[in-house]
Amino acid sequence: DSFTSFQLMSWNEIQYIQEHVEVRKNIEKYFNQKYCCCLPDPGRIVSENKDFNGVLKPANTSFKNEIKNFVPSIMSPDRLLVRKIDGESMTVSRLFGNLRLWTSRLNKLNHPEPRTIYLASTESEHYLAMEAAMRFYNTQMIAAGCHTMDYMPATRLLGVHEEAKDKTIAYYNRKPKMGDGEMITGIIREKLELAISKRYIEYFEQNRNKRLWDVIRVPLYCMIIFLLCISVQYSHVSGLLEVPYVTYNTAWWLSLVSIVMFFLWFKEMFLPIARGWWEHSPFRILWYFIVNFVRSIRLVWAGFVMLQHILVVLYKLTSGRP
Repeated sequence: DSFTSFQLMSWNEIQYIQEHVEVRKNIEKYFNQKYCCCLPDPGRIVSENKDFNGVLKPANTSFKNEIKNFVPSIMSPDRLLVRKIDGESMTVSRLFGNLRLWTSRLNKLNHPEPRTIYLASTESEHYLAMEAAMRFYNTQMIAAGCHTMDYMPATRLLGVHEEAKDKTIAYYNRKPKMGDGEMITGIIREKLELAISKRYIEYFEQNRNKRLWDVIRVPLYCMIIFLLCISVQYSHVSGLLEVPYVTYNTAWWLSLVSIVMFFLWFKEMFLPIARGWWEHSPFRILWYFIVNFVRSIRLVWAGFVMLQHILVVLYKLTSGRP
């Protein structure tokens, strides 16, 4: 009979039972210390009622009495110990990270399973390990001198990056994580490598901007082209040099293009710096005060003009009579 009833189950029900059995088999290795508390049956009105919302009023009296004794026992100062996961103390950031993932998983399922909670915790632990590894990578790059104003050759920067990347991956691998060695470990490792590559590109761009020649190359070329074009035009106008008309027009257009390129370079280089300075400048408050004051004066003046216009219209409608 039991075999027949097992055959009548759906595949989802069978998988649900198998997952719960797997969790129960491995539950001992998930916790360092285990304490159990046997509570009496709350009653069928609680266990079989789909509309039960957590209020213990309809529960059995014995269950409510035991709950009154059980809750103070787990909240006593002797039981409030520092919680640890994978041998590391649970911090507020890790706790909120786990709660965020748990909540998102629980909201997706009507009947959440213990395995789902475990997978959510595993994912949270791996993402926290990834964030710690990225901080470790940044520390390694800063220690190598990437934060200074001195230019570092590209080959040396690449070598520093490769060394820091290897140390970061090793740091991620040896960091304790819930569910370490499972598929999620490899997935997060690939994301970590991608994040390291993106961060290296940022370091590379910052290092390239430190090179003086790369900084002044564009304005220097623009200045040379502009001076040559102006010299050709001046020689043609003053009669010092016979310049064909086509060459004169070409020099004029090149001088215009060089000026535009110089202003574009100036905008790309100094506009972000100017914006950052303006955002933290004390003159910004004074400027906003003046602008708002002028706007207020204009609004008041517009109100007076409108009132005058209304009075004139009313005067004309009454044919000048008071």
